[in-house]
Amino acid sequence: VLVYFFAPWCAFCAASADNVVRLGKFRGEALDIVVVALDWQDRAEVQEYVDEHELDNTVVLGGPGVAYNWKVQGFPTYYVLDSTHRVARRDFGYSTQFGLWWRTWFVE
Repeated sequence: VLVYFFAPWCAFCAASADNVVRLGKFRGEALDIVVVALDWQDRAEVQEYVDEHELDNTVVLGGPGVAYNWKVQGFPTYYVLDSTHRVARRDFGYSTQFGLWWRTWFVE
């Protein structure tokens, strides 16, 4: 599972969102992707971001408690969970499609 935390106003998130979409198409059913919106003003702002980047993954509206519990200190933040849903990797900042593939490929 890849958990992708973003903020709708974040330029680095916008740049990496397309890589998340391509990774999902490349990995298919072998990888679940959950997209979590943080630091948003209203649902319309999040929906606009989702539509603009054609995110067809599960999208969750998160708040300060979610950011605190997941230790998200900046955007975008990525967590890779293994098959038992334990955190296998945690990364922060822009990532290429290859970088995301590399982070998720070797996790069992």
